[in-house]
Amino acid sequence: MNRVLISGVLMLAVSFNLAAAGAEIVPAPQKWEPGTETLELETTDLSYYFVEKPNPNNIFALNQLIIFWEANQALRLTPGTRGKADLLVGKLGIFDKLDEAFRQEDIDQIGEEGYIISVTADRIFVGAHTDAGVFYGIQTLRQYMMPYRDRKIPTLYLADWPDFKLRAWQDDALSKGAPETDYIKDQIKKFAQFKLNGLVFETNPVLPKNVIDELNRFAGLYHVKLFFNEKPAGELQEAVIQAKDRIWPDLRGLNYEIKDAVAKAKESGAAQFLLRTSDENYFGFFESFYLPVIWGGVNLW
Repeated sequence: MNRVLISGVLMLAVSFNLAAAGAEIVPAPQKWEPGTETLELETTDLSYYFVEKPNPNNIFALNQLIIFWEANQALRLTPGTRGKADLLVGKLGIFDKLDEAFRQEDIDQIGEEGYIISVTADRIFVGAHTDAGVFYGIQTLRQYMMPYRDRKIPTLYLADWPDFKLRAWQDDALSKGAPETDYIKDQIKKFAQFKLNGLVFETNPVLPKNVIDELNRFAGLYHVKLFFNEKPAGELQEAVIQAKDRIWPDLRGLNYEIKDAVAKAKESGAAQFLLRTSDENYFGFFESFYLPVIWGGVNLW
């Protein structure tokens, strides 16, 4: 997941072309080695086995793979045994056969959200340290296998991990009247495929708490954290405009005016689940996260 750039309303995700294998992976993986053999699936049934008891997040990720493969490649995922399953997937450190498919240096390197994939001539291995890593590994496997409708999968060894803990996208469509719940869920599903784990939505007016709670539950299945950024509070916006006209360029005076407006806005009650201009933490969040990205051109993944 090598190159993702975020800048307000622009994201650049540099894809990775596995020329030898004919597949494209977005974002680009950190490490890959195309093999020289082929995994040939004799039937449309692909058996899988989780090395630990699947939890709701893992079951959800697997169901996403099932739906995609059945719709696009006529592959049917069925439960198998850990000794014979075509796809062996799960957390590392539980089943030796899974761990042995990967290099120790990569197991040590991938961290909390990384994953390793090994496609051999006999079976497919996907391993990670956490549920998020398993989810991201499954997303990459889905992309990798997409071109091979003939069920002849080139062998591959791939290790991937994020460079940044928070990989977010800002969307202000809600402030322009886009449908709320369905639109947000579609965005969550879309961006989670490419390992983004944060979405910032500009909202006007503020969404009800019960709606936000449901969206947070839904986003959790995709390992995405939501931020709801309320449009500038009227009191604060008006105070800044008036203060700028009256005392500019006395920046100290302007700062006092803003602080006073913040205090007044807070009296109306700032919700804990929102990023609001009436909360000083709002500015700290954008100064510490967005500014280095926007001006520094950093690699967000």
